[in-house]
Amino acid sequence: MKKLVLYGIGEYGEKVYYNIAGTENIEFCLDRNAGRTFHGKAVYSLEEKKEELKDCFIVIAVEGKACKEIKNNLRNIGLEEYRHFVEWRAFNKKLMIIYGNCHCAALREYFNSNPYFQKEYYVLWQNVLEDVFPDCIWKSCDLLVTQDIRKDNSLHMPSSDEAERMVKDGCTKIRIPNLYASHALFPQLKSDRSAEENLIRHIGMDRVDMEHIADQKTIKTIYRFMAPPDSYIDKMHESGVCIKEIADSIRNEDIFDNIEDTFASGIDKLKQREENCSIKIAYYIEKNYKNSLMFYDPGHPTNKVICEMGRNILKLLDIPVCETGGRSYIMDLEEVFIYGCVKRALGLTFEQNFIRIFSPQFTLSGRALTLEDYIEQYIVWNYE
Repeated sequence: MKKLVLYGIGEYGEKVYYNIAGTENIEFCLDRNAGRTFHGKAVYSLEEKKEELKDCFIVIAVEGKACKEIKNNLRNIGLEEYRHFVEWRAFNKKLMIIYGNCHCAALREYFNSNPYFQKEYYVLWQNVLEDVFPDCIWKSCDLLVTQDIRKDNSLHMPSSDEAERMVKDGCTKIRIPNLYASHALFPQLKSDRSAEENLIRHIGMDRVDMEHIADQKTIKTIYRFMAPPDSYIDKMHESGVCIKEIADSIRNEDIFDNIEDTFASGIDKLKQREENCSIKIAYYIEKNYKNSLMFYDPGHPTNKVICEMGRNILKLLDIPVCETGGRSYIMDLEEVFIYGCVKRALGLTFEQNFIRIFSPQFTLSGRALTLEDYIEQYIVWNYE
């Protein structure tokens, strides 16, 4: 049995002590404020104790940048996460890894808002856009939820099959579908111009070198102001049509056709993708799409869809559903309007008076957008 060490004697150190003092014996503490005691335990610096820490298990009782720094310091002396140290919220809990895109970040928030789940599991999101976790983390995984990621994908990340082989024996594995809206919901987004071209066109790579901006959050915000390109607004603006007339035609004219067949085809394709998955979601979209918004844009489902997926996962795990309303990750950052002809063809009954209500930072005005607001800002971003 390894000696238990507490790293951090501040606010979170108090919380750890409260939760484990009755059942666990803390051998000593580490902190930058060494040379004192914490609940009767001696406090040392990392330098003083680094030679004996391989025989210890360290609970890191700090958060944010300080936690990342401590982890790096521990790795630099040869220690591995989950084998030698762990964040305080993960201590004595099973590890869940959710592997996939931003949908999985929303799922993580869903699970973290459930006190029954939170008591049993600690959740890590393996983002497909970030470096793969080290083996020591994968080998500690008790529950893997992975999107159905194909082999040889464009991101050069492990496939679902590869991820499932990376975890330890006995790990519970749940596979979920990649969710994309049918093109019938957003036919206006079929454009010859990419969002990247919009960005270059507006900013000009000779004016701003996006790769060397230090603030990655700023890059993402700028990139998403008016992405993706709208083929109809482009055509109408280039023909000299005013904003009000564009908005009226989007609401009232039959601009696109073949919508019902395209939507049905999209649902069928989703059902086919779900054949390899533990979780099915097409039935829910098919049942509810007329009465509720299911997608903010082709690549971002609404929280209603994410919650249904979460409920199905909880059912497999035999954990009660408890939706406390604490979810903060909402994917309306690239939300666009559904055209009137689409609403009529599919019989959609819900209203969409504003978009990007939860993510107004991804607009030029900094507030939620009406259709006229969206068209105006789209034109400013792409043409002025």
